[in-house]
Amino acid sequence: MSGLRIAIREKRFDGEAVLGEIEITAAPGEFIALVGPSGAGKSTLLSLVAGLDAHYDGAITWDGAPLSPP
Repeated sequence: MSGLRIAIREKRFDGEAVLGEIEITAAPGEFIALVGPSGAGKSTLLSLVAGLDAHYDGAITWDGAPLSPP
């Protein structure tokens, strides 16, 4: 499938899990909204997609190519 695919098994800060298992796929031109309470991991997930933080267990790809290495 072309587009964005996020498959995170876990993201930790100082040994504490801040993101659990998450899988999102978005086709080109598709809009995705992240909603949730404060501390739910929305900004953390966006930082991973943007490549600002690459220390996670999983994969983020665009058209099958990795966006940022874990």
